[in-house]
Order: sequence, then C-alpha cells, then structure tokens
Amino acid sequence: MSNDTIFHSPTDVTIFAAPFGFGPLGKAMAIAHAFQERNISVKILTDNIGQQIVRSTGLSTEKYAYKEPLDLSTLNSQVAISSLDISTPIIKTNIPLVLYDSLFWLRGTWEHIPKYNEDIYIAQKFFTNVPKVAASAVKDHLYMVDAVLPKSSSIQPELQKGERVVLYPGGLKSPHLPIEYQERYLSWVVDSLLKAIANTQSADKDLIAIIPPQLLNSPTACKLKRLGAKVVSAVNDLGEIILSAKVFIIAPGIETMLEGCAMGKVPLYLPPYIAPHIPQLIALRKAGVGKELCPTFSDKVMRFEAHGENMSILSNVLLEFNSEELYQPCYQNEIISNLSELLKNPISSPKRYPLGKDGANQVVDIILPLLKTYKPISFTRELESVS
Repeated sequence: MSNDTIFHSPTDVTIFAAPFGFGPLGKAMAIAHAFQERNISVKILTDNIGQQIVRSTGLSTEKYAYKEPLDLSTLNSQVAISSLDISTPIIKTNIPLVLYDSLFWLRGTWEHIPKYNEDIYIAQKFFTNVPKVAASAVKDHLYMVDAVLPKSSSIQPELQKGERVVLYPGGLKSPHLPIEYQERYLSWVVDSLLKAIANTQSADKDLIAIIPPQLLNSPTACKLKRLGAKVVSAVNDLGEIILSAKVFIIAPGIETMLEGCAMGKVPLYLPPYIAPHIPQLIALRKAGVGKELCPTFSDKVMRFEAHGENMSILSNVLLEFNSEELYQPCYQNEIISNLSELLKNPISSPKRYPLGKDGANQVVDIILPLLKTYKPISFTRELESVS
C-alpha cells in the first residue's frame, strides 16, 4: 500500500517515525505524550511492528509506507513532524514540516546532511559538538533541545537497588538486518547472559528480556520463557522495569541509555550490530557514560569510518564483519566475565541527566506557534553548543 491510498484521521499534529526500531519511535512517543499533556491531539505513523508498541502506550497510531511519497495534506493535521525519517519523499503543500533529529551530531561526518525541505530543524544535544558543516547547512532554523525522555524518566523517580538482570537489545530492526541476523545476535547475547547468571548462582527467573515484537516468538524468546525468565515486548513504559534492574544491558544507542541513567542505572553496552552504534559508542566512551561489556570487539569496529556518506553502506559492512568475526568464544567469554563481576558488585550512575531531561516539552514549545489554534509563545533558542 502506498501513502496516496492511506486516509488519516484528523489530529492537530502528526508524527511519522522512521521504521528503525525503538530509536525514532521512542522519541516520537515521548514527544506525542508531551503534546497530549497540553490537550493537543496527536497521532504517530509507523509500520506494523511499531504500531504494536505505540498502541501499548495508549497513543493513536496509523500506518504509513516508508520511502513512498507522502503528501502532508493527507495527514489531516496542522503540523507534520518527522522523527528521523529523511528518506520518505515529502509533498509539502501548505503544512509546516518539522524534522526531529537525535543524530544531528553525526551529520557531515559519519552521516550525510539531509536534503530536506523542513521549516524547523530540531536537534537533540549529545556529548559531542555539532559539526560546523551541518550547522551551516541548516542555518537559521536550527533549534537544540535537551534529551527527549518519557515522562517516567523525567520526573526523577526515587532510586531503587534492583535485583533483576534487565536486557533490552533495542529494536534489532533495520532494512539492513535480515531476521536471521537479528535472531543470531539475540541468541548469542542471551546465551552470554545465561552463563553469567549461572556463574553468580542467580536464578533464570531474575532475568527480564524486552524482546522486539518481530522476535517475540523466536526460538530464543521461547527458550527464555521455558527457563522461567520474564519476556515482554510492547511495553507502555520501560521505567518500572529499568528501576528493577541490578544490571541494565542494552544496545549501544543513545535512547535507552538516557532512560537508564535517569533511573540511576549504569548502561552496560552490548557489541554494536548496526552502523550508528559505532560513533555512538565512541562518543559514549569519551564521555565516560556507561560501561562496555565487550570493549575488545568494540575497539575493532571503532576503526570503521563512514566519511559523511549514507550510513546504509557502513551498515552492510558491519553486518558482514559481525557475521564473520563477532560470534567467537573470546568475545562471549569477555561479556560473561565482565557481567559476572557486575552482578556480584553492581554500580550506580552518578549523573542521572547528562543531557538534561526536558527535551520533549521543549519540542512542543518550539512547535506551538505553528498551530493555528494556539497563540505563539516565547522560547529560547539554544545554539551555544553549536561550534
């Protein structure tokens, strides 16, 4: 089905999220909830798998066809927001278009600068400065915001010690990752975790695995269920699960990492499995945020570069490299050893909001003047970090 055959229900705002797992979708949901809190109606457009996750949060969701031309007039909204979708051709008509980008700090270095016709470009801060070439390209319609977090992570919940091993490998979803690769990676990671749990005489039932919907009935997920581990998929809020963690094991991205820090947990990073994980892990290492469970393998993949090209090229290179190099006993043993030690001696995160915490509300503040039913309000443009 193409976008010209899809009819959308009326809302004040429509957000469409690139179908790359939880990264773009998680940000879209946090922003959507911030709109709802101000009685502004909103819907999220995503793919079938993403819709399962969105529905679990109580948000309105509809389908759209990624990379098929999207006429903004068909959205039945006053404003359209793209959450990291810079590949779908846009027919703009008279609808304001906003691009939300949590990877702006990669533009012009690791990733290409979007050739997009946005009215406003909203970029989330990160631990590295924005490249000058990217800032120059966006010019006077660039706005920087703090970390975009779900409400449960932004209200600074009371810290808990936690007793569970919590695994969240991310969405494991990308156009470059066939389902066989996703399952192989998940199986290898889970096998490592189970061995570390056995080393510390913990029980398998102490493990909570948040499995992406497309792998919920995979052999690995079924194995975990048989062992008594808790397996969940579409979760309306990760906050309660993260709070229960003794150790919080995640893909080396920049979304769930921020939620873990907010809950006082040190993010423990798995080996990279998609190209954006490489520069993210480099930046996180330099910033001293979180710990790597397999730094030896990370050292190898950190040698790759993208040279400002489309990162899909590097994703294919990493897929082939991982298929040949990652699944070796030496790397699994390194994960088991490091995780066993952390299970015996858990650590907490000293800085809970390293990138701030009010980004979702800041996004809403920036967009409010575009809504005809609301009077424009003042907001601060934060460009100090652009260098």
